Amino acid sequence: MCAWLGSITVSAVSQEQSEAESSLKDLVDVLQEIDTSSPMAKTNEQSISDNNGGRIIL
Repeated sequence: MCAWLGSITVSAVSQEQSEAESSLKDLVDVLQEIDTSSPMAKTNEQSISDNNGGRIIL
């Protein structure tokens, strides 16, 4: 019975690792699409949006 429980645990961990790897790959893909030479990217180097039309200087 312990072996059965152990295989369930290993399977769940393996699935979680696979999902995490997929999520990480998706994140890297999105980050690589960012145009770091755009005017907004230059603005974001020193400030962030306050979601009210203003900027917060970092």
